[in-house]
Amino acid sequence: MDLSRSLSIMALAVVATATTSSAQGAPQLETIPQMLARVGKSLTSSPSTPSGITDMDRVLRETELIVRGTIGSPTQAYLSEDQRSLYTDYPLVKPMVLYDSRVQSSRTPGRGPEITVTILGGSIQVGGLTFTSKPEALSELPVGTEGLFLLKRIDDKYQPVGRFLGAFEIAAGQIKRPFTRKQAFADEYRGASAAETAQSWVAAVAQQRKTQKP
Repeated sequence: MDLSRSLSIMALAVVATATTSSAQGAPQLETIPQMLARVGKSLTSSPSTPSGITDMDRVLRETELIVRGTIGSPTQAYLSEDQRSLYTDYPLVKPMVLYDSRVQSSRTPGRGPEITVTILGGSIQVGGLTFTSKPEALSELPVGTEGLFLLKRIDDKYQPVGRFLGAFEIAAGQIKRPFTRKQAFADEYRGASAAETAQSWVAAVAQQRKTQKP
């Protein structure tokens, strides 16, 4: 067997081995600490607005908790369990729970336990390097602002439905705007009564939950 033929056979064997390894399992994604260690400098990420949920009907279908309250000062950002995302917690001041899917008598609003709204993003330091995440769709919640929140348990935390859609600013008793920067989302609720809107959302979510039960 000549040298060129031997090299060709060896190359084919390497390709076949690589293909088999790839088929057995995709490579693991880097964690934020691993990325900082590899790059060796501070990084900033600005994830674009994801596709997916685009209308209020779908938001309401996924809602597990509806609460109204004033946004408190956020905690220090922290790594998610898989260390590939950042979270920031915003406690609500004097939260009023309007609907809770875990409670049978959820139609009666009232002061509930402490409620924290968690969103993606924030800034942390790892090994002297800083990683900052500012999602385009919702990078922060304005402290001191009253809000109406449609929340869902994600990673064992209450987050706005769709990660960035279920959060609305209240001003002078009216829905001022959604906090998300997603264009043309829920424009029909701007200027609507916050109390009446919340009541209609509670009724819609409760009805959907009722029809979903076996």
